[in-house]
Amino acid sequence: MAIKKNKKTSVVLCANIRKLGNVGDIVQVAPGYHRNYLEPQGKAFFATAEKIEKVRIQSEALKAEDESRKVLALKYAEELESFELTFSKESNEAGVMFGSVTTLDVCQLLVSKIKDRFPEEEFKLSKSAVLMDKSLKTFGTHEVSIELHPQVVVNVRIIVAPKMLNY
Repeated sequence: MAIKKNKKTSVVLCANIRKLGNVGDIVQVAPGYHRNYLEPQGKAFFATAEKIEKVRIQSEALKAEDESRKVLALKYAEELESFELTFSKESNEAGVMFGSVTTLDVCQLLVSKIKDRFPEEEFKLSKSAVLMDKSLKTFGTHEVSIELHPQVVVNVRIIVAPKMLNY
């Protein structure tokens, strides 16, 4: 029986990663996570002396860029607080909903509403920024948190209304 070692790799982060760290942090991650996700996307590199120094030099520029993203996120947060997203889902005669409202549904509707409000600006939102434990499977009003920036989280009201099918 082989004994598994809990081997971790030291990496220096080049981007803020939720639940892991911020730019310039040296963290321990699984080798596969680094090899398959972090390095191909340019989010982290092996923590060598050269890479650490390079990231420290770049971190000042990245922090300034991050601050500008935060200001933009605060601008969008003011708008999103007044938003009310309405989803109309089909239901049967007993009022049981068919399907659910997922993070992707919320993300797509939010992006389209922001683009309608600010057509000259490019607004991107990943579905991982929609903080829901699970899909919404009941009719009614729900509160969902949206993480526009690691320091800017806004709550959005979501209304899920029934749409009756004609049998």
